Amino acid sequence: MLKYLKRKCWFSVCYCLIFGGFMNVGFHSTRDDRVSVSPKEAILAGIAPDGGLFVSDSLGEKHLDLTRISAQDFHATAHDVLSALLGDYTSEELDDCIQGAYGTQWDTPAITPVTPLDNHWLLELFHGP
Repeated sequence: MLKYLKRKCWFSVCYCLIFGGFMNVGFHSTRDDRVSVSPKEAILAGIAPDGGLFVSDSLGEKHLDLTRISAQDFHATAHDVLSALLGDYTSEELDDCIQGAYGTQWDTPAITPVTPLDNHWLLELFHGP
């Protein structure tokens, strides 16, 4: 199950991060809000049966300490954010997915390096997942 989850879930997880999905919150299709699924079901499905995207029913009440999170490394921050957003995943499942998506397989240890270019900064998104 975890191998399937690693391959399938990261686009959906990013989508969930943008649009919500806090603990005990359901997800519904953008094309039909009558059917609600859990965060885990939404991620495993990827796309709703009607072809719509899954969005959260509400943003919930979970709060994160941004000062503490900003001092953590990427993996710890990802774990804290995802555990708040996807309450039906265990800590072990999240750690396994995070390591699978953001492990040592990419060409730079900086997940998304920021590089100076003259008076600008470039966020390099082409290195990894």
